[in-house]
Amino acid sequence: MKQLEFDFDVPANVNVLRTHAIREHVWNDDIEDDDDCVLNLKEDWFRTTKFGDWLLDNIPYGWRIYNKYTDFVHYTITKYQQLRYGVADSECWSLDYTFTRYMLPRLKHFKKMTRYSYPTDVTPEEWENILDEIIWAFEYMADEDAFLPMPPCDMDMEQIFDPNRPKTLEREMMWRNYFEKSNVYQHRKEQALKLFAKYYEALWD
Repeated sequence: MKQLEFDFDVPANVNVLRTHAIREHVWNDDIEDDDDCVLNLKEDWFRTTKFGDWLLDNIPYGWRIYNKYTDFVHYTITKYQQLRYGVADSECWSLDYTFTRYMLPRLKHFKKMTRYSYPTDVTPEEWENILDEIIWAFEYMADEDAFLPMPPCDMDMEQIFDPNRPKTLEREMMWRNYFEKSNVYQHRKEQALKLFAKYYEALWD
């Protein structure tokens, strides 16, 4: 059975995003998640409080000031936790990305510096190629969009989730190429991470 491929581009005869219609549809229905828990979106939700959100909506630069304030609070908490505990909660929200940001510049520096040793089961040339692959994997994980940008997205949510809408041959090929490249890059990343695990203890001079 052929898997449906979604076309995320906006057809020429479709208007811009019908925000109000979509919002009305969502708020009039209960959405059930994968855990069989019903999320009742009819209930009011406020980022601060009802009055606080109203106030921030109506004063000049209200939300900009609020966002600057929350950024400052987050920065202060992060620095406090780093100084007191050595690590902050925010660093563990996406621990893989934290590790990637830490390892990538050090791997690049390790590759450039003068080294006098290499693993005994590879040649010096093979060792350099292995390091290149490991660095590529960390660069890919740090910014996948730089290596594989997604095709243009459809701004109409109703069109996104309609698998039966007409798709042009160009759009079909664009998404097919995207998924093919994604599989290739994913396989290359997995192989490079296996090399990283295998030669982790060889990263020394």
